[in-house]
Amino acid sequence: ILQIDSPNHVFDQPTTNNSTNMRFGTEILLIGYEWPKEQVQPGAVVDIKLIWQAIQTPEVDLSAFVHLENHNGELVAQHDAVPSNWTRPSTGWVSGEYVTDSHLLTIPTLAASGEYRLYVGLADRTNGVRVTVTDASGRGVSDRALLGTVTVIP
Repeated sequence: ILQIDSPNHVFDQPTTNNSTNMRFGTEILLIGYEWPKEQVQPGAVVDIKLIWQAIQTPEVDLSAFVHLENHNGELVAQHDAVPSNWTRPSTGWVSGEYVTDSHLLTIPTLAASGEYRLYVGLADRTNGVRVTVTDASGRGVSDRALLGTVTVIP
C-alpha cells in the first residue's frame, strides 16, 4: 500500500514571544522566533523555533540555518536543515501560509563563558547561495539576520 501525505498548510498566524518582520528575498518573511533560554551552559541543546510566512511559493529549494558566533565572528555552533525537520521543502509552501521550523542547536562543551550572537538565514540547497535579507524598500541589507544574543554561563 502506497500512502501519500500532503503537508498541513497553516494560514492562521502562530503565536510567538518574539515578533518580527524580516524579509528574505521577495518570497519569505520571518514573522517570529523563540528560544527558551538566553543563558545556557556548555553542552546544552537549545531549541530555536522560527515562524516563516510564504509571500509566494519559493522558486528554489531552500535550507534554513541557525548559526551561533563568538565575539570574533567565529562560528561555534550551527544547525542547517530543510524547514520543519526536513518535512516542508520550501518549493511546496503556499502563498500566505505559515511554517513553524525548529532547530536544535548544541552549545559546544568547551564553549567559553560570554555572549554569543545568534543568526538565522536561508540558502539555496543546490548552490549554497544565501537569500538576501531586505529592508522595507526591497534593498538588500545582509545575507542573514541577527536574532539576538545567547550568554554561555559556567
